[in-house]
Amino acid sequence: MNEFLQEAPGLYGDFKIREEVIQKIWNDQSFIQKDLKTECGKKLTILSPGKWNRGIEGPDFFDARLILNEKNIRGDIEIHFHAKDWESHGHNIDPNFTKVVLHVTLFPNRAKDFQTRSEKNTEIPQLILLPHLFQSVEEYAEELCISKLAGREVDKEETNSKKRLVPEKVEDLARQRWN
Repeated sequence: MNEFLQEAPGLYGDFKIREEVIQKIWNDQSFIQKDLKTECGKKLTILSPGKWNRGIEGPDFFDARLILNEKNIRGDIEIHFHAKDWESHGHNIDPNFTKVVLHVTLFPNRAKDFQTRSEKNTEIPQLILLPHLFQSVEEYAEELCISKLAGREVDKEETNSKKRLVPEKVEDLARQRWN
């Protein structure tokens, strides 16, 4: 689960980031949620991120509630750095992942024709988080590291109160930076 590492570009060069950082971003919903769309163009609204699976084999989040193209859906969420990780981790042939309704990745697909599919060959929509982040991935990783060093996890309420302080203008600037 959290043992997966990836190198990512940072302000002072590449740094190693744990998949747990992306999972925490999803858990805390610490990203811009205005006008979310999946890679296949479906409008996405997140009602509940689900329950973070921090111990058993299977998807990263259980029982999330989403609205996908105006249809309420419930199911699991799987988090990765790249779309290809879905197959390299064997989720496409693992029955533990049949209830996954959204594949969340940090980075966009390199292979434009890649589609996340379940073991029953059902297409699973994908959301790319990177263009929706409030801050750099490095800053999210630093926050998590500092909270662990201090002997506590940054709690969800603290993160949510920080989100409320972010003005609409910051969202526009974040999108400009991404573009």
